[in-house]
Amino acid sequence: MALKGKKEGKNDGEMSFLEHLEELRWHIIRSVIAIVVFMIVAFVFKNMLFDNIILAPKSPTFPTNRFLCNFSHFLAAKLNFSDPDVLCINKQELNLISIKMSGQITTHIVVALVAGLIIAFPFVIREFWSFFRPALHANEARYARGAVLASSFLLLTRSI
Repeated sequence: MALKGKKEGKNDGEMSFLEHLEELRWHIIRSVIAIVVFMIVAFVFKNMLFDNIILAPKSPTFPTNRFLCNFSHFLAAKLNFSDPDVLCINKQELNLISIKMSGQITTHIVVALVAGLIIAFPFVIREFWSFFRPALHANEARYARGAVLASSFLLLTRSI
């Protein structure tokens, strides 16, 4: 897998099984550290994360809610519907409540973990790519690099 050049006392530059495991262990540790760091950052900014991203659609001023309401009024005017507000969801602000004792903190921790995973995902992919890349031949690495770039591009366009 991860060939680091010639090791002392070895002719072909290959690593032993235990050296591979040690290398993999450090890649996993760095990935976990990145996830934990971004999880902590997401937990610190949990109010912004919840108010502006997760719970934003509950507001009547959310762009999709306004679009559906305007579209409903447009259709009512053109097709003579009896209720012009048929697509107006969230006409008033919603108030959310927690019904479990630890529900709110548990939700904050889980959301921070998921946000940490999402934000650290490019770093984790780079760590595993740097582990597997030395084991590939030149043409295999070229094709894999193209697949990684295409996947990264699709992930970025999906999240926008």
